[in-house]
Amino acid sequence: MIGDKAKGSVSVCRESPKNRRDIDQQSRPSLHIEILSFILCITSPLSVIFYCIAYHHFDTSLYAAARAAYSEGFFYFFATRFPRPSLISVSCYAAWLALQAILYVCLPGEIALGPVTPAGRKLKYKLNGLTAWCLTVALWAVGTKSGLVDPTIIARNWEGLIWTTTVFCVVAALISYAKACVLPGVETENLKTGKSSIYSLKIE
Repeated sequence: MIGDKAKGSVSVCRESPKNRRDIDQQSRPSLHIEILSFILCITSPLSVIFYCIAYHHFDTSLYAAARAAYSEGFFYFFATRFPRPSLISVSCYAAWLALQAILYVCLPGEIALGPVTPAGRKLKYKLNGLTAWCLTVALWAVGTKSGLVDPTIIARNWEGLIWTTTVFCVVAALISYAKACVLPGVETENLKTGKSSIYSLKIE
């Protein structure tokens, strides 16, 4: 029954031109929302990198790291201590993403509808995340018990993983934003609905 509803979600949620204008008007963020979106886009990755630098170079002291950033200058502080990638960190993260994609596709789960998008659609989601998490933990336990997986691999490659995950998230958000601008899923579903570019990038 849920699946049948999901299949008809696009046609059910199509709106009239009047409703289209109402949705466009509601989707325009206020100035303080745009400012907050800009701050979040800039500070979120930098805060993660700052903590990583404090962990590696200042014995996890955020105060000491902040003092060094203030005295040295923020550009020099980050440029000389920016996390560096490693082959093993990139490989491990790519393998983890591939595993999660396989689990999402292969594991069973009910189909649920998400909130209404600015284009008036409801996207379909497969509710198998908890099952995928349990199976991931089980595979990790079996791998470490059998010696196939090093249980300290995350701790020993923390810096490289921070770099890999941060860069991946930024690139994925930019690709999603560009795709929504150039090749929207349906004709009416794009980012040209009165919303600011910064706000649209943040919600990606």
